[in-house]
Amino acid sequence: MPSGIEQILLAARHYCVANSSRLMEETDRAKVGSKCAIDKRGIAYRMLVLSAILDEIEAFVPSDFTSKEEAQQYIIEAIMTAHSIETEGPLPDVYEQCIRAERDNFRSYMLELTAEQMSQVEMLPYRRVLAKREIDHLKKRMNSIWKIDYDYGFYPLSEYKPRNTEAFQEEYFHQEVGANVIRDLLEDRGIHHVWELREFGSSYDMDSYWLSNKYPPETYWTSEAMDWLIYASHEDSITISGWLLKKVIRYWKNWRKRIYPGSLFQ
Repeated sequence: MPSGIEQILLAARHYCVANSSRLMEETDRAKVGSKCAIDKRGIAYRMLVLSAILDEIEAFVPSDFTSKEEAQQYIIEAIMTAHSIETEGPLPDVYEQCIRAERDNFRSYMLELTAEQMSQVEMLPYRRVLAKREIDHLKKRMNSIWKIDYDYGFYPLSEYKPRNTEAFQEEYFHQEVGANVIRDLLEDRGIHHVWELREFGSSYDMDSYWLSNKYPPETYWTSEAMDWLIYASHEDSITISGWLLKKVIRYWKNWRKRIYPGSLFQ
């Protein structure tokens, strides 16, 4: 049975994930038109502030707190103050109101949350925001194995191409392979835990469940052994390295036609 601290952290995470999904569905249902454009942007800002809040909450671990009440206090502080680059503003008042409304709704939920409600919240796969010292340590390890130039990026943005490495066109990779196939290939090797290291925004220590086709450019994925690597560049390329490359091209019958058109140094 999770402790009260674990339950309240889970409830807060679940609120962010569930409401982001609901807002995404609202965006998909919205009709075309000028008012709709405003509504969609308002929904987008609600989702952005939920994402910023979730990052703050997922930086916490239960041992940070001595009681459920202390955890609740810090969660509410995150709800009312967390920002990302996109939400810092200044923004038009209509969007500031959307952000304030989302914060107020979330705060009310946390204040009204009962022990019974917390006990009924569905479990979520593990995910934690990495601290800078952890990111620096992981990047140093990755560089010792894969010779990554973090100023420019990995192949094909850098000249060096390690063995068992190939770059593909991002659009086709998502359409014909995608995160679900990668997750299955990793799990076939008993890998359920990965690191997602981003150049921009938060980086994560996470369950492979969270692998997605949606992420910012300049992102790396690997796991403890670092014998495989995925790199998404800002030039619409996806690079696969290590044992994972052989598995991907065995699945992807027309992979040769999807190779990224050469290193940028060629």
